[in-house]
Amino acid sequence: ADLAMENDAGSVSVIASPDDVLVDDAIETIQNSIDPNDPPLYDSASSFVDYQVSDDAAERAAAEIGLLIHCNERPTDLLVAAGRALPDLTDEERYDWHQMVRLVEGDGDSDNSDSDRYETTDFFDLAIMQMFHEHATDISANDDDDTDSTVLDAAGVASWLTKSLGDETYVAVGQHSKEVSTIVARYGTYGTGYLTEDQFHRLYVDAIVSAVDVEQKRIAKKVAGSAKMTQVTVASIWRDLKNHDILPPAQVEWERKKAELDAEYDNGGAAQGATSSSSSIYDECEILDWGGEGDDPSSASSATQKASHESIELCSDGKTPKRVRDGMSIFIDEESCIGCMQCATVAPSAFVMLGNGRARAYSQSAAPEIKAAVSSCPVSCMHYVGYKELKKYETARDNGNFGGRNAHIPLHVAGIDSDANRKSSWYHSLRHKCYTSKSCPQKGCFDCPNYSAPGQNPYFQAKHRKAERARAKDLIESGEADGWRKAVEL
Repeated sequence: ADLAMENDAGSVSVIASPDDVLVDDAIETIQNSIDPNDPPLYDSASSFVDYQVSDDAAERAAAEIGLLIHCNERPTDLLVAAGRALPDLTDEERYDWHQMVRLVEGDGDSDNSDSDRYETTDFFDLAIMQMFHEHATDISANDDDDTDSTVLDAAGVASWLTKSLGDETYVAVGQHSKEVSTIVARYGTYGTGYLTEDQFHRLYVDAIVSAVDVEQKRIAKKVAGSAKMTQVTVASIWRDLKNHDILPPAQVEWERKKAELDAEYDNGGAAQGATSSSSSIYDECEILDWGGEGDDPSSASSATQKASHESIELCSDGKTPKRVRDGMSIFIDEESCIGCMQCATVAPSAFVMLGNGRARAYSQSAAPEIKAAVSSCPVSCMHYVGYKELKKYETARDNGNFGGRNAHIPLHVAGIDSDANRKSSWYHSLRHKCYTSKSCPQKGCFDCPNYSAPGQNPYFQAKHRKAERARAKDLIESGEADGWRKAVEL
């Protein structure tokens, strides 16, 4: 606004504001004659032709085309290309067998193919030693000879097998089981009944050499003796290490480099005056909504990245569901699903359609629409299960190895569209295995086939009562139950 001031003569003078001065200057510039030496304000036919053949026009066109190509890439790929991020670590890189053994070729003078030999790496030796001492027992007090005083007896071998198999075994391996006696008899010294550290190391050396030979399409070594042992794979050895919290060196190195890049470009970028790793590149392509692959639970990729049992909140004991009681979790037998989309339509907060047209539960809750969604399934492929069964089924579904025994044939391999009538899916195979095992019905499954209705298994009822007490205790200790409690001063 203009500012009015009265001078000594009584007249009023108007002082223009800075904005008005700027506008007046602009109008005066436009109205005045333009210097012919200045660049033209508008292109003429001749000037446009001259510009098209100039070097500046070619450079600007190349820059615009480069920006279009640049924005046609995913931001994560741009970060990797700029050296600000690492590419994802593939399973082939993470679980490469060369991290455990390396092949040492022979001198070539001998025609014998066995001249090539394997040497174990330092990582492999340390990992085997760590597993051995985790389950070993000191027998120096019972043995006059202090040589090999730390051994793996039958109980230690059973403990090692149970932890190595993890979710692939449904009950703990007993020290008198056939697997334990076979291993001790084959690798232990006769009459001792235990394994030394060297013998345990040789067990794993034989396993990795045999697995690599099979993987390299060589003739696997024949197992000596009459005991029949399952062929070991490289994946099963990595499974043993993973279940003992031993990470592959490739993964450790990848995480170290990733932490360094995050600290350099994300955490320390503002202090060093550098640009954030996600600001400059993402801003150029912000018109394209790439989104995060793991942020939207309705996308098929994110639904397969995390199993629904991992999102269940547990009590302080780490094994009892806090919100979802046993028998309220839903497992979808995806191989029997016909893709009708009923469940995803009725309860989109819990179920999602995958890219292959089948449904999957990505979240577990006690919402009222869950029951309606289960009732709407036309082929009854949605099953109420307990937390332990849900974890077992989803682990078998995602890992797809069925414990390495009696591998199930996927329907797309068998050439069958739906498993609704065949009853041979992962769910039915695991349920039948549980039903025919010696520990049924002691496992306490919610939908035990030995009883006419779900929840009637007395072992399940006892487990349920114990879980209810754990839930009540956790709710009281956390203070969540205070809203429903009445306090009276006496």
